[in-house]
Order: sequence, then structure tokens, then C-alpha cells
Amino acid sequence: MTFIEFQAKYEHKPVTELSNSALEMPLVSVCIQTYKHGAFIQECINSILNQQTSFVFEILLSDDASTDGTKEICVEYAEKHPDKIRLFLHQRENNIAIGGNPTGRFSMMYNMHMAKGRYIATCEGDDYWTDPHKLQKQFEVLESEPEVMLSTTNLKVLNQHGDLSEFFNQAKTFPNELSSVSDFFGDKRINIFAYCTFMFRKEVAEKCMTQEAFPSIPFGDWCLVYTAVSMGRIHFLNKNTAIYRIHDTSLMRSQDSKTHLLNLLDLDNFASQLLPTPYSEKKRNGTFWYHDQLSYTFAEEGNYSKAIGHFFKGLMIKPVRTPFKSYISHLRNLGYYWKKGLTS
Repeated sequence: MTFIEFQAKYEHKPVTELSNSALEMPLVSVCIQTYKHGAFIQECINSILNQQTSFVFEILLSDDASTDGTKEICVEYAEKHPDKIRLFLHQRENNIAIGGNPTGRFSMMYNMHMAKGRYIATCEGDDYWTDPHKLQKQFEVLESEPEVMLSTTNLKVLNQHGDLSEFFNQAKTFPNELSSVSDFFGDKRINIFAYCTFMFRKEVAEKCMTQEAFPSIPFGDWCLVYTAVSMGRIHFLNKNTAIYRIHDTSLMRSQDSKTHLLNLLDLDNFASQLLPTPYSEKKRNGTFWYHDQLSYTFAEEGNYSKAIGHFFKGLMIKPVRTPFKSYISHLRNLGYYWKKGLTS
């Protein structure tokens, strides 16, 4: 989707960009999406302004019409650093809802379209960076290894009680580079991805945004990962460079299991459009399991037609998984859950 197409479809009210004096062409664009992060946004912006680099970078700060003081803080920083910060003030009328919930997808796509840099780094307004050399380290990797499409790092997690913990076990050995789809899918998949650690080539964002499903699919970070691995390799730095905050009210954490499984199926379909044939084999176990669990979930809700529908979709993916009598047993189990749902 080109920027003009994106604006025509989603920008119902104009986005305001504060005037700035940035003249140099940056090599890296740091994209920050924020909404009601008043308690955190200063720490986020400061951690990026404090990056020590040998190159020029810009900060694209995007506020989604916050009402808790976040917007005012963003304006203050943009006015104080007009040579570095480009501030975009959004309207809630432009917000893209996913699964009936408002999201930051419009801000995310707007920032990526507007980025001037050769590379894009990302961070949410409630997360922050702890390594002042994060950008420099990832920049050097992308500059020296043209086949690397996306760089990510280790990080730590900060919960709402102030407790800090490891996101990925640093004592565990991870490969520095991932290139095979088997690294990402199947029983031995490696999940070392957090949005606040990403730096990727702008063409990854451009290709990702050409996918028709991208504006409406959950897990925008994984969409970028799948796009990157379809184009080349991914680099992982096993060093803590950022803090990721966990909130119980966040969209992904507040989803019920059924919504989560349906979202994972959407993500599978997105990946299928990008990745080569081996991926189709690797994803079969996961996709079958999603349909299998959904069949029970819908049966327990009393929606027997959808329960049977997901059962047969799973059957089409793995038709020779078990003897036929096992499928009869599965149908009987669905009947049990259906009756349980009717009587509960």
C-alpha cells in the first residue's frame, strides 16, 4: 500500500506535523508510537536522545490524541529538539481498530511511510532503551551485512509492580543469525523478538505494507519479522539493550483464548503469502492445533457449526494424523463440550 493509498483509505482527518528544523538526511529513523503513556514517555524519549552514534538519526514521535498529558510532553520535547524530533499529532477518527479494539496500527504505518532513514528502529512510548550504543551496534551490523534485513536484541521486562526480569535467558545460547524458516516455525522455533529492540531496512517496512492484510491483522511486530525473513536473514544480539513494560490491560494480554487463537490463524495466513514452501510444512502443526482447540472452544459455547467447521479445517491440514477412529472420538468429545456448554 502506497502512502497515497494509505491516506485515502485511513486518514479521515488530517495529521498535524509540528514544524521542525531538521535539515540533514538521517541514516536511521526511530519510530515511536504513543498513547496515554504520560508516566513513561519522557524516559522513552530521553533514552533515544541519549544514543551515541556516528551517524545522523531522526525521531518520529507519533501521539494518538492522548488525554493524559502525553501529547503536551511530546510537544515540549519536539519544541526543545526541533533538529531531531518530528512530531505527528493524530486524530482518533483515523484509528484502525483490530478485532473491535483501537490500536496503534495507523500511527505505526504513518511513521514507517514518513521515515527518511535507510533503516528504521522502533519503540513503544512506554518502553525505553538502556544501552546508549544500541543504534550504533545495530547500524554497523546492517551496514556490513547486506543480507541481514532485521536486527533484534535481548532485553529485560518491567512489570507493573516494578519487578525486573529476563525476557530471554542470557545464559542460553542463541544463534547470532537466523536464516532458515525452521528457526522460526515448528517445534524448535526460536522466539527472540520484541518490537522495542527492532532495527530493519526500510524496504522491509515497504514490502510489509504492500500486504493487503497488514492494516487489520494483529501482531504487527511478527508481520515485520515474517517479511524480513522472506527477504534475507535476521540478526540477534544477545545483549540487554531495552526495557519492555508489561501491563495487564494491554490488548494482547487482555485477549481471551479464542480471540488469541483466531488472531494466530490470521497471522499464519499472512505468513503464508510471504514465505517459501518449507514454511507451509513447518506451520502445519501450529495451524492444526489452533483449529483443534477452536473446535472445542466453539463447542463449549454451543456454536456447534463453527466447532465442526474448525474440526474439518484441521482434518484437511493433517488428514493422516491418526486412525479414523480417533476422529470419531474427537467428534464425541465435541458433543460432550457442546452439552457442557448448554448446561452450564
